[in-house]
Amino acid sequence: MRKRNPEELIESGVEWIGKIPRDWHVYKIKFTTYLKGRVGWHGLTTGEYKKRGPYLVTGTDFAKGVVNWDSCHHVSEERYSQDPYIHLKEGDLLITKDGTIGKTALVKNLSGKATLNTGVFLIRPHSDFYNTRYMYWLLNSKVFNEYIEYSKSGSTVAHLYQETFSNWKFPAPTHNEQIIIATFLDRKTSALDRLIEKKQQLIEKLKEKRQALITRAVTKGLDPDAPMKDSGIEWLGEIPESWEITKLKWVSNRITTGKTPKTSNESYFSDSEVLWYSPSDFNNDYQLNESDRKISFEAVKDLGIKLYKAESVLIVGIGATVGKLGITNKKSFSNQQINAIEFNKNMVNPWFGLYQIAAFKDYIISLASANTLPIFNQSDTKNLLFLKPSKNEQDNIISEIQFKSNSIFESIKLIEDQIQKFKEYRQSLISAAVTGKIDVRDDISTSVSKEPTKEISGWDKFNLAIEIIKQMQDNRHFGRIMLVKILFIIEYHLRINGFKSRYKRWDHGPFDNRLINSIEHRLKKDDWIQIDSKDTSNYSQNVYTPTQKAYEKGFYFENSWGDLKSEIEAILRIFKKADSRQAEIIVTTYAAYNDLLIENKEPTEKAVVDEIVNHWHPDKKKISKQRWRSAYHWIKENNFIPTGFGNSTKKAT
Repeated sequence: MRKRNPEELIESGVEWIGKIPRDWHVYKIKFTTYLKGRVGWHGLTTGEYKKRGPYLVTGTDFAKGVVNWDSCHHVSEERYSQDPYIHLKEGDLLITKDGTIGKTALVKNLSGKATLNTGVFLIRPHSDFYNTRYMYWLLNSKVFNEYIEYSKSGSTVAHLYQETFSNWKFPAPTHNEQIIIATFLDRKTSALDRLIEKKQQLIEKLKEKRQALITRAVTKGLDPDAPMKDSGIEWLGEIPESWEITKLKWVSNRITTGKTPKTSNESYFSDSEVLWYSPSDFNNDYQLNESDRKISFEAVKDLGIKLYKAESVLIVGIGATVGKLGITNKKSFSNQQINAIEFNKNMVNPWFGLYQIAAFKDYIISLASANTLPIFNQSDTKNLLFLKPSKNEQDNIISEIQFKSNSIFESIKLIEDQIQKFKEYRQSLISAAVTGKIDVRDDISTSVSKEPTKEISGWDKFNLAIEIIKQMQDNRHFGRIMLVKILFIIEYHLRINGFKSRYKRWDHGPFDNRLINSIEHRLKKDDWIQIDSKDTSNYSQNVYTPTQKAYEKGFYFENSWGDLKSEIEAILRIFKKADSRQAEIIVTTYAAYNDLLIENKEPTEKAVVDEIVNHWHPDKKKISKQRWRSAYHWIKENNFIPTGFGNSTKKAT
C-alpha cells in the first residue's frame, strides 16, 4: 500500500468524490446497474409467512455484510412469482432504502429461491462496469455517505429514493483492480474488526470485574473476618451478622413512576427547563447529569408532577434495558418506563442504595422476564429485598467501590478512545482505497498471514472429521478424497495448528494418506462411522455412514470447534453442492496459490495456472486452462484467498 503522489491524481468533477487516479473513470448508477426494488406486497401479512419456500430478505437479515439466511422468513411460490424483477442471484448486492438507510449485504451461499421486501434495493451490474464486492465497499465509504448528505438539501431523508440512488456518481478503476481493492479491504477491515472486537470484549471483562466488586462489597461487606449469618435466601447465601434484612419500601421516603406529558402540546417541550429522563439517558457510570429532552414547568404544573429530589435512584422498569440504573444530581423527572426511589437518608446513603440494587440486577431481570414485555413495576420495586448495614459501614463501602471503580473507568475510557480511533482509521482506509488515494495493487503482504489462529489436539481433529461426514451425507460425490480436500481447506484457510499433516501433489489434488488413514482407523475403531468401498470411473474410494453414536455426541464438535463453527459451515456450503471435479479444481487452485505465497512469489493468474498445469501432475493438463483461470477468479471474487499458511505441497511431493 502506498499513498499516490499528487501528480497521479486529477479532479473527478464530482463534489463527493474529489480527486481520483488519471486512469480511473466516473460512472452513474443508472447507466451501469440493474436497480430494482419491490413496489408493494399486495396485502402480504405476517400470517402468510411459511416455514419453507422461497426466502424473503429484509434489512434485518443483513449480518456482517452478507444475508443471514437462517433469520429470513419464507413465502409461498405464488408470492415469490409476483415480482420476477427482484428474484435474487448469487453475488447480488442489496441496500436498505427505508429505516436505517444504506445498510448493505452481499448475496452469498444462496441455496434456493429468494426475493425482497419493500425496504431493500437489488443492485446488479451491467456487464463488467464494476465488481459487486468493490461496490459494497463504495457504499460503505464517505463517497456514498456524503452523496446522501448532499442529496438531503436541508431535509431529513428517511427513505432512499430510486431516482436519488440512480443519479449517484461513483469512481471505478479496471475490473481487476476493483477485485484487488475489495480483497485488500476485506482483509484489512477484518483485521481491524477483530481488533475492535477484542477491545470490546476487554471492556466487558472490566465491567464484569466492576460488577463483581460492587456485588461482593454490598452483600458481604469489606471485612473478610466479620461474623456471617445465613440470609435465608438461596441465591444470596451468607451476609454479615450485623446487617439487617428489610425491603426497599421501608428504607425509602417515596417510590414512584414517571409520566409523559402530551406530545401534542408543543409548549410542554419548548423552552423547557426540567430534566426529563428516558432509558437512553442512562450510562455506565450511573451519573444522570443531563437528559436528551426536557419539559417545561407548565407541564409539571398541569400534570401535578412532584419532581424527583436530587440523589434519587432511577431504575428502568420496562423494556429491553430493564434493571438499568442511574442517580440524579438535581431535581428532575422521567417517562413512565422508569421508577424513582428517594431513599431515607437517615437510614441509607443513596449511593449505597444504588450499588445494592445494581448487585441484584440479575434477580430483577429474572422477575421482569416472566412477562412477554419485561416489566419490573412500582410494586416490584417497593418489595425488593434490601440489606442495611450501619450508615458508617455504608459510607466505607461506597468509598471502596468508588476508589476501585475510578481506575476501572479510566481503563474503559482509554480502550473506548482506542476503539474510536480504529473505527476512524477503518473508515478513512475504505474511502482512500475506493477513490484511489492509496494504491494497493502491489500490497501482496496484506494477503499473507502465516500465524495460526487455533491450536488443536488429535481428538479435535477426529471431532471435526465426523462433523464433516455428518453434514456431507447428502452429497453423493462425498467420500474419502473429498473429506481430505475439506480437511485441507479448513486447516489451511482457517490457519489451524495441530493436524500434523503433510499434503502432497496427487493427481486429484492435495492429499495426505497418513492423515486420512489415522482418521478412518480411529473413527471406525470407536464406532463413529461405517466404511464402505465404492467404485468410480477412475478409482475405488471409501465412503462413510455415521453411526447413531456420531449424532448423539454432537456436543463434542461444539466443545472443540464452537469458536469457528460459522467459518467451518461456510466452507462446507461450498462443497455440499460440488462434484468430485469441482472440488478438485477449487482445492488444487487454492493449494497452488498458497504454495506460491509460501515461496514469496506473486500469485498472479498466470503463475497459479502455470504451477498447476506444469508443476503438479500430468493429469492436470486434461483440464482446460480456462477452468483453472475461472477457479482463480472465483477464489478472488469470493474472498477465499490463501494466506501462505502451512507446509508447501510442492516441497512435500
